[in-house]
Amino acid sequence: MGNKVRVHTGTKIRAISGGVVEIGTNATFNYNCMIVALKNIKIGAGVEFGPNVLVYDHDHDFRAKGGLKANKYKYGSVEIGDNSWVGANTIILRGTKLGKNCVVGAGCVISGEFPDNSIITQKRETTVRSV
Repeated sequence: MGNKVRVHTGTKIRAISGGVVEIGTNATFNYNCMIVALKNIKIGAGVEFGPNVLVYDHDHDFRAKGGLKANKYKYGSVEIGDNSWVGANTIILRGTKLGKNCVVGAGCVISGEFPDNSIITQKRETTVRSV
């Protein structure tokens, strides 16, 4: 963990069963974030998380014999580049690589690779009908 890392109330950072979480200097975690690594999560310097951000480097392998109760997982390292900003209520899934200086809009669910200087948002549509 780097110097001057700020963590607000309710945030949990967990490295389980040999997992590794690396956090760079001046990273900030707003209220109620959850970072859980069974393998590897790397968070760069100057990264800022809004409230309720979730980061996981694993998923349950529900197709494994015994289903969820078998406690089998699929893994993929997560890397969040320096000086990125992750908006409130975002979920970052296994195998995600977010470049440097990226912005992730609030409420996104992301996986995959995103180049440096990207702005990531997801469209939502609200439909209102009369009864």
